[in-house]
Amino acid sequence: DNNGKGKGKGKGKGGWTAPPEDTFGVSQDDMREAKKQHETSQFKAFQRMVVSKGAAPRDDRFWDREEREIFKTLRVTAGSSFQKYDDIPVERTSGSGDVQPVDSFMAACERYDLPDALVANIERCGYNTPTPVQKHAIPAALECTDVMVSAQTGSGKTA
Repeated sequence: DNNGKGKGKGKGKGGWTAPPEDTFGVSQDDMREAKKQHETSQFKAFQRMVVSKGAAPRDDRFWDREEREIFKTLRVTAGSSFQKYDDIPVERTSGSGDVQPVDSFMAACERYDLPDALVANIERCGYNTPTPVQKHAIPAALECTDVMVSAQTGSGKTA
């Protein structure tokens, strides 16, 4: 026995291989099944509570609390150099080519007369300066043209 320090066939990093069972003799499959049963039990207990007490009322107080919870950490104030966005080249192909990009989210809201609720959510998120992807894709989508975007992670495709 090499006390797990030797390297051998089928050994993991440093020569150690995880045993098929933990120290209590319970297999990984049994542990997964126990976790699944525990989570199912918790969910069913929650369902019984909701059925017996009723769901929380969806009144203004509820929605105010939900909104504060959702938007409390969404403000991104650092990490991207928004001033350098205009230096990023954008290639547009096909389509009519006459869709003009927007310089700000508020410009898009005004140009396309977006619903008040959507404008309020854009403001809540703190969106001001669109990324190059957004500058071109938002107007194209709102003018009902087909849009396909290929850009690196973090470029604003899903925001």
